[in-house]
Amino acid sequence: MVLIEPIGSQLPKPSEIVFFINKQGDLVLHRVLKRWKKDDKFLYLLKGDQVAKTDGIYEKAKIVGRLKAIEREESFLSIDKPAFKALNWLAYLRSRTGLGSQSKFSGLLMKSKLFSKYLD
Repeated sequence: MVLIEPIGSQLPKPSEIVFFINKQGDLVLHRVLKRWKKDDKFLYLLKGDQVAKTDGIYEKAKIVGRLKAIEREESFLSIDKPAFKALNWLAYLRSRTGLGSQSKFSGLLMKSKLFSKYLD
């Protein structure tokens, strides 16, 4: 289960996980890879961590929320915790570089006791 907070006026930043409405009208939870401003509008390149292709470019109006916490089997992981920040940054780098699961370090980290209970 995930806890989502409304996007509000604070702009999503690269590496944040956001809840958005995709081009098919579905609600999706994916990562912000890049943010820039064009013609007075903020644009975002979004991508899921486990997929090869990006979702495309979306305006801020399509982003409805941001990930606040993850709950699994009685464990609660807030995005403010150091464990989440480390895992989030690693996942962001993997998504940006295209290394995916090929990274030996990320594979070892994902299998560690520290993160494994959040990834099954």
